[in-house]
Amino acid sequence: MRNFYKNLKIKNKLFVILLAETLILSLLSIIALQISFYIYDEQLYNQAVEVLNLWPTNVENKLKQVSKLSYNIISNMEVQQYLMTIKNDPSMYNKVVAGDKLDDKLLAWALSEKYIFSIQVIDTNGNRYEGGIDSLKIDKARLNDIVDKASRAEGKDLWIEPYGQDKAIISARVVRAIPELSLESLGTLIIIINPEKLIDKSSSLSSRYDPDIVILSGDNIIFEGYKAFPIKRLLLPKGREQGYLITQVDGKKYLIAYTTSDYTNWTYLNVIPYKAISKQTSNIRIIMTVLFLCIFIVIQYLGVNFARGITKPLERLTEEMKKVENGNFEEIQNVNLTSSNRKDEVESLEYDFRLMVDKINTLINENYTKQIMIKESELKALHAQINPHFLYNTLDSINWQAKLNKQYEIATMVKSLGNLLRNSISKKDYVITIEEETRLLEDYIAIQKIRYEERLEFKMTIDEGLNEYMIPKLTLQPIVENSINYGLEQLPEVCKINICTHLYPDKLEITVEDNGPGMDDEFLEKLRKGEINPRGSGIGLKNINERIKILFGEQYGLCINSKVNEGTRVSIYLPYKKEVC
Repeated sequence: MRNFYKNLKIKNKLFVILLAETLILSLLSIIALQISFYIYDEQLYNQAVEVLNLWPTNVENKLKQVSKLSYNIISNMEVQQYLMTIKNDPSMYNKVVAGDKLDDKLLAWALSEKYIFSIQVIDTNGNRYEGGIDSLKIDKARLNDIVDKASRAEGKDLWIEPYGQDKAIISARVVRAIPELSLESLGTLIIIINPEKLIDKSSSLSSRYDPDIVILSGDNIIFEGYKAFPIKRLLLPKGREQGYLITQVDGKKYLIAYTTSDYTNWTYLNVIPYKAISKQTSNIRIIMTVLFLCIFIVIQYLGVNFARGITKPLERLTEEMKKVENGNFEEIQNVNLTSSNRKDEVESLEYDFRLMVDKINTLINENYTKQIMIKESELKALHAQINPHFLYNTLDSINWQAKLNKQYEIATMVKSLGNLLRNSISKKDYVITIEEETRLLEDYIAIQKIRYEERLEFKMTIDEGLNEYMIPKLTLQPIVENSINYGLEQLPEVCKINICTHLYPDKLEITVEDNGPGMDDEFLEKLRKGEINPRGSGIGLKNINERIKILFGEQYGLCINSKVNEGTRVSIYLPYKKEVC
């Protein structure tokens, strides 16, 4: 066997190892599963007892509420007064009125809890007064028995079990006169309770095994359950207050958990069909068996693929090396380097090789492209060597000629245009002072005023103390140009553009505001993202915003606000800086 194993291929060796390990683990798992089922059954029985302790507490809390309610009724001064009137007042009219008022009071108390059938008071003459959603009539003999037992209880709350066809639970208590502490008997209070609503299985007890509920008082049945469990055929252990047992009743097997209450001395039973429990366990056994078979098959499948995963990358890597040897870099470069999620040594080796080939090919292409770009740059530099002074001198000549011919508007426009070109082209600085930037803007406005005349109203108020602070070149002029292009040209009336400054402790604000047609939210969002091609100078607001952030930091830049038919406001936020490093 040892020699046979040594002569196997690597993938077959791995398959044999995985097969042996899977069999051993499966055997151990089956043993552990049997132990788990035994522990599971024990925990299930204990859980049934623990759950049982919850709903009797709920039931007895309601019984205590009934006891408290009965005490509140017999001590209520209005009830005392009505009963004393009924007993002692000679006027029949007063007795009838007192009886009607007593019925109303009893009805209000009866409606306070959904598990109360009705509340009745039996006066000393045997007359009955009651209120409730369901009037349960009690025969005279049973009623006399209840009154007699309540009288012997001397004012204590007395619980009376269901009797015969009567399925109700009854709380009885004698009513005695409280005024002047005479304690004379005024009657008997009887509260009739619906057992099903008192127990309320849906809120008191829930389980996937659909248990039933039974309540006993000694050998008497208080509540026989929702499924009419044959409780009379059940023998419970004597002398045990709490526990569980597995028994058969009428050929059916049940798990029964029971506990005895200290408050009422009733015995509460949680009856669970054992078939539901065994079915659950049987299903788990079937599921676990199928699961083990699936795991076994999956492990073998993964083992075969694992062995193939080691040999295939090595074979593929050998083929790729031959392609590189023949100079076929493109075929290797087109392979997706991130297509595999494996991180083992063989895959890492193949990945590093592909990455190396890709970098070599990239370096070759970059070097070739770089040489071409250098040649193109040299050619463009030769074409750009036109002396700008020729353009300035020509504009000056046009300016003087216009003045000689008394064309002062043309002279002003040519002079302003020359200043704009000289400041925007000649100077190499990217950042200038606010004073220089406003001069550029004034030259631009001078040209526009001649063009649009009285249709353009421009006002600029710049704090003199800000003149020495720095601003990126061509910041204000493109913004004003946008106001003219998108505002003045679309307005039938005068276009008003106002520039002013606002000072803050950590920054200064320059606002450019117009009364143009404004922009809707969709157009404004595109403008902020730079998706709208700028008119005029070709410098968009996104470009200005990015230059400010690059030069001064992310906390500075532009803020654009606009509403349709209400104009546009552009705020420029800058630091207090007199030079930029």
